[in-house]
Amino acid sequence: AGGACTKCPAGKTSTAGGVCTDCPAGKTSDGAGGACTDCATDTASKAGGTCAANCPAGTLKGADADILKCTDCAAGKTSDGAGGACTDCATDTASKAGGTCAANCPAGTLKGADADILKCTDCAANKTSDGAGGACTDCPAGKTSTAGGLCTDCPAGKTSTAGGACTACSAGTASAVGGTCAADCLAGT
Repeated sequence: AGGACTKCPAGKTSTAGGVCTDCPAGKTSDGAGGACTDCATDTASKAGGTCAANCPAGTLKGADADILKCTDCAAGKTSDGAGGACTDCATDTASKAGGTCAANCPAGTLKGADADILKCTDCAANKTSDGAGGACTDCPAGKTSTAGGLCTDCPAGKTSTAGGACTACSAGTASAVGGTCAADCLAGT
């Protein structure tokens, strides 16, 4: 018996496979299992969002053919969420693309230097940051990350070295989620 089906939230839709995916920018869904439909005139949305008169902070309403779409402000810039233009972050703050300006960059990113001081840039794959102004550091053994992401456990049957990608355990070994590969246990132990 399979699990119960649930409806995708507003701004998302699914196919017969049952995985909820974002509606594209300029479209939304009703949250009652409906398909993605265009935003109404004078509203817009970003991918996975709901339609509103103003785009969220860190984004800007498109023009012409993209009038229904909210697009990200560039890294180092933000918007007020009330229909204003993208503007530079204030001194001693930074943002990632589509984000808001803050003293520290979000976890998984790092504040730039010199000409990029207002920009939050992604840590490399298999590295992350703490979101408190620290440097990008290796994910610990048994964990991995995508560029700009947080460290997550390697799946069962795979492991990683510190700062490395998840790789399959060698023959005769196994691992739990987030674990290291070790010799298979004998039956009954």
